[in-house]
Amino acid sequence: MAVTIEPTLDPTVEHSRVLVTWGPGAEDVHRILGSLALSDAGVHVEVLGCSGLECRVRLACPDPGRLTWALGVVRAGFGDAVLGEDGATLEGVVVELLQRQGLCLGTAESLTSGSSPLGSASPPGRRTCSAVASSPTPRT
Repeated sequence: MAVTIEPTLDPTVEHSRVLVTWGPGAEDVHRILGSLALSDAGVHVEVLGCSGLECRVRLACPDPGRLTWALGVVRAGFGDAVLGEDGATLEGVVVELLQRQGLCLGTAESLTSGSSPLGSASPPGRRTCSAVASSPTPRT
């Protein structure tokens, strides 16, 4: 006879994740999160702060499975907005999305000595989908 032991959840232990959005402003983030009614499912949602086009949202729940479910609900609720988790940067998320689709992003810069926004950042994988071309003679 097989005995199955179900793990019990300790309601005092809280699992959490921080999502980062780029694009929707603070009002839209609050509106979208409110429409998802995650608190009805036992998931605590907290907007940690918004600065410009970036908002950080914390999801917390004692059940790790429910937290994973809530992350999926939030991603679906934000549609095509770029979302990153925990310490994600915009550059890193863009590179990851491009790599998943087998795409690369080409940029050109002029008169900046090579200091384009993506050139100064170093998200993982950036070097695998970038190339540098330069003019043999400086322009005046």
